[in-house]
Amino acid sequence: MNPHTQRVTNMKVFLSGAILFLVVLALFFAYQHFSVKEIQTDSYSALLEAMTKPIDPASISWQTYTNEKFGYTVQYPADWIRDEENDSRYVHLRCDYGTMGEKSCSGLKGFRNPWDHSTGVEIRIESRDADTYIKEFKLKRSQEAYSIDGVKAWKIVGEPEYPSMGIDLDYIHVTKNGVNYVLESPFYPIDKYIIDTFKFVR
Repeated sequence: MNPHTQRVTNMKVFLSGAILFLVVLALFFAYQHFSVKEIQTDSYSALLEAMTKPIDPASISWQTYTNEKFGYTVQYPADWIRDEENDSRYVHLRCDYGTMGEKSCSGLKGFRNPWDHSTGVEIRIESRDADTYIKEFKLKRSQEAYSIDGVKAWKIVGEPEYPSMGIDLDYIHVTKNGVNYVLESPFYPIDKYIIDTFKFVR
């Protein structure tokens, strides 16, 4: 085969490979688009239900997390997972939706949203008192007295988690023995129940 013919053959092979790659890539993105759209539509309708539907605690299997360093316990569903960071200063109790939203969890049945890790309850140890926390993060939309395990606290309503749907994030700020605790959640019924199980152990 002369050099010119070889170059033409090589060019045809390269172009065929490039076209095949682009076709596969286009099919992949089309699949992702329609799959994500289906999951999001599914999850938002279930989200509205999760916001209002009461839960039956007796129907859920619970486990207890104990944070010995900062002196508290809290219960959460056994089929949820726990993320813990920063030397136990940050704990996130949440549903594991799976890689493509194929799973659902107790208290959030049918709510499939694998990209949204804000569901559930986050517990943080803060250096800021309630006033400083509100001022620095501009969280205050409304503020009301609250109680955590008999200790006076503040419930602070922050910016919407889903602006188009008007779903707010709530922050419970409580101080005990000089330690500032912040419990953050969208305050679905399951989240509120988890927060109500929060107990100080010292």
